[in-house]
Formats: sequence, structure tokens, C-alpha cells
Amino acid sequence: MRLAERAAVLGRHILAPLVLGGAVRPVRPFGPKLVIELGELGVGIDDDELRLDVDLARVRQARRLVPVDVLPDMGGAEWSLAAALNDLLQATNHLLSGPATRGRHDALLAGVHAACALVPRPADLLAALVRHATFARAIELCRRDTRVSWWVGSAGFRGEKPPARLLSWPNLRRVRVERRTVLLADMARGVPASAGAYARALGAWLSCTPLTDLAWADRPSPAFAWTANSLSLVSTVEGRNLALRAVARRQPPPERREKAPAPRTRAALEAATAALPAASAARDAAEAFLRDIAS
Repeated sequence: MRLAERAAVLGRHILAPLVLGGAVRPVRPFGPKLVIELGELGVGIDDDELRLDVDLARVRQARRLVPVDVLPDMGGAEWSLAAALNDLLQATNHLLSGPATRGRHDALLAGVHAACALVPRPADLLAALVRHATFARAIELCRRDTRVSWWVGSAGFRGEKPPARLLSWPNLRRVRVERRTVLLADMARGVPASAGAYARALGAWLSCTPLTDLAWADRPSPAFAWTANSLSLVSTVEGRNLALRAVARRQPPPERREKAPAPRTRAALEAATAALPAASAARDAAEAFLRDIAS
């Protein structure tokens, strides 16, 4: 399949449902070389109606922060990040490897990390806004796992529906069904990846969309850390104001909607700021943002 054809599938299965809300279905992994080549290809969503729906949803997301009526089309960086997100999700797929190929998970995560290092920094505040409008919901991705037990055994299903035969005769066979929601940060549990490799890859991916990174600074994992992208964003008054709106106006997921994110966000930012070198421009920019958060 040509890269342009794979891009079209990526748009339908990853980008569109991510922006619009719906079931994201990872496609075949790209690897770091194709992730970057995809961004240089100049592709777009091939369905006109779907592209219009996605564009309108991106504008609605952006309008939570600034009064805009139109956004630039998704550029190469957004397509590269979509492909990298696809590979990150595929690294959590237990069907990716077998007994002799368990290293595939680590290799895929290393590829995500390497590709993210090559994604260019947002050129200006509009570019940062475009990325956030596209990927603001990424951290809310989750997987529905099911465990079915019966009188003589049990079986687990990661992101898959159990076959109907396992659910038949529930009373006679003493069938018990347990369903669990697995958040994005926890999806790699149960696959043969090195400890911390998945968190590092997810952190590298989040750093490429700094508004999203800051908006979800209170996430449990990976812990927020200041990067060149996020520090560049908050180094100007305009960038700090935009980042403050992203933090303040973020819509938390349903299971956390009753909790205010501000105290956790401040704690995460304080911990990240303390890790920066003292008396440095980076520390000064981070502390200025912290003061704005606290005011």
C-alpha cells in the first residue's frame, strides 16, 4: 500500500474519530521513517464531508481558547503526530508480538520517541493552537477491557468484545463478566515493554503539542516535565495567556469532573520547575507561568 493510501486510512481511523469523538482503531505501524515522510507528503483527509466535520470540530476546540472562525488545514506536523500516536497505541497491542518477537514493543516505542524528536517545534502561537485543536482529546483515549470467568476457566480481552459462546448459558456455567476502563497512560500494562519505555514515549509525544501538554499537566503519568516546546510557549506574555486558558478551560473526563484540576496542576508544575537549573532563563519562564497560575 502506498504511503498516500495509508495516510487516507490513518485519517479515517485515527485523526477523524480522535477529533470528532468515536472509536479510534489503530492501523498498521508506520515506524519513525514513515512517520516523518508522512509529514512531508502534504496529505489530507480524502473524504470531503468528513474533512469538513473534522475542521469544524477543530475550530470548536480552538474557540475554547481564542475567538477564531477558521483554522489552517492540518499540516505535516499534525499528520506525523497522528502516525506517531498510532504507533504508540500499537505498542500496547498484545497481538503485536509472539514468544520470539517480544522486542517489537520496545522497538516501536523507541521509534515513536525518535520520530517525536524530529517533529519541528510549533513556529508560532497559531501553530501551537492548531496542534492543540487536533490533539486536545488524545489524553482522554481509553480502552475497554473485559474478563470473562466461568466454572472451569477464564479469559481476558483487551479492547475486544468476548465471543458470544463464552457468554452463553450464564446461570448454568456461572458466567461472570468484569469490564474495566484502561486510560491511555496505563495501556501498556501487560505487554512485554521495558519499564518506563511507554511513559517516556508518551511524554515525548505530548511534548510536541505544548498546549495539550500543559493543559493536562496534572496527569498521573507520565509526570509533566518542562521541555523546549512548552518553555518556548510560556516565554512570552501572549503564550502564557494562551497556556493559562488551556489549563483553566480544559474539560476533565467524566470520572474526574467533580474535582478541580488547579491544585494538582500547580503541584505538577512546581515539581517540574524545581527540576530546572536555578538562575536560568528556563527557570525564570517556568516560575513566571507558575505565578500566573497562582494568581
